[in-house]
Amino acid sequence: MENTNFVKISHNELDTQNIARAYADDLHNGDIVLLYGCLGAGKTAFVKGIAKQKKATEATSPTFTIINEYEGIEPIYHMDLYRIEKASDLFETGFEEYLNSDGIALIEWPDIAMPILKNYDYKTVRINKINDCEREIIFNSSRRKGI
Repeated sequence: MENTNFVKISHNELDTQNIARAYADDLHNGDIVLLYGCLGAGKTAFVKGIAKQKKATEATSPTFTIINEYEGIEPIYHMDLYRIEKASDLFETGFEEYLNSDGIALIEWPDIAMPILKNYDYKTVRINKINDCEREIIFNSSRRKGI
């Protein structure tokens, strides 16, 4: 795997959204972004920033719906896999169809989907809580060898 990394520090939720807005300029149809972080770390705030930059509808947490679609400059598919118990449950959601469609897939709690995601190029964003307000946001871009 070829990797590139960089780190940003966010001082509040608005800062997280602004960092995400800048990041969104490099996202295009077909991109897959895996979002990691504990509950309350700011994953959905990060998605809100991307949605704003892409002129999409207001992003909300898809915890209970699993997948939210936002129309904008490019379609955004915001997935929250927290409630998925096993990878086979993803087939009922149309998960792979979203990965193969024209749009940007933003996936919270992606670990359960790694048996599927290992076949795709993806970027990762890890959001670590420093304290109640500040976050360390770590960006990684990976490509499978031979591509």
